[in-house]
Formats: sequence, C-alpha cells, structure tokens
Amino acid sequence: MDDFLILGYDKKELWAIKNLIQRFLREQLKLELNPKQLAVSPASRGINFLGYTAFPYYRLLRPSTVKRYLKRIKVKIKKFGPAHPLSQSESILSGNPKNDFVLKHHVQGAALAGGSEFLSSPEFQRSWASWASYAQFAKTWHLRKKMLKLFQDQSLAVVKRTT
Repeated sequence: MDDFLILGYDKKELWAIKNLIQRFLREQLKLELNPKQLAVSPASRGINFLGYTAFPYYRLLRPSTVKRYLKRIKVKIKKFGPAHPLSQSESILSGNPKNDFVLKHHVQGAALAGGSEFLSSPEFQRSWASWASYAQFAKTWHLRKKMLKLFQDQSLAVVKRTT
C-alpha cells in the first residue's frame, strides 16, 4: 500500500482515523506516515492524488504531470535529430493557466519541432496514446487537442486517436 485517501464530513473524525492508522502502521508494520504528505482540508481546495488534482465536480492534471511528459518527449526527440524551434507566434493554450505556463516554456521554442522521425515513430504513437488515455480522466480536452495539433503540425504521421 503506497497512497491512500480518506474522505469524510467531520474534521475531528478524520484526525481520529489518521491517529488510528498512524498507530497501526507504527506498531504493526513498523512504518511511518510522511508528515509532508498528510493533510486534512476541504475538498473544495482540491486533492492532489495520483497525478491529478481532484475537485468536487471535476479533475485537472497537475502541471508537473504535463511538464514531466513534455520533458520526456523532448529528450527523446533530441536523440532522434537536430531541433528546429517553433515560431513564437504558435499558440498552445489549454485553458488552465498553470498548464499554459508549462506548455509555453516546454513547447514554444523547444526541441519538439525537430525529430519528426520520432513523432511519426510507433514509440511516440504508443507514448501519446498512453498519456492521452491517462489525461482524458481529467478536464483536458483542450490541452490534448492543442498538444496533438502541435505534434501533427510537426509530423503529419501522428495518428489522431484521442481528441
């Protein structure tokens, strides 16, 4: 068991449950809870869990999740060949200000325009299909659409499966 989440209506009850779990982990399993990862807060603030920030009626991808994916793609593209920077006029806005910042700094002017061999490779196709399937469980339709358009503009062989 690595990550777990307990939801409830009563703050005192949640703290009591936390103390029971902490005692069980310490005495029975010789484990400790990470105090930095422990929080009792209103769900309206959002709950960071498994790469998403969950709100009562929707989920968003954490900006770090988007950033990590783009960084992996950028590294793989650099291995395939020289980069040709994107024009600064291209827009890839997702509607989420935090993700827009991440995209602007990791895509605009970055090495994603190069390596069209990689963007048309089966490895990229699988990577994109996997990431887009994961991302679709959050409010990311515009983000996925803009990212796919960017990739398609650079390599027409990218299959449009997930928008």
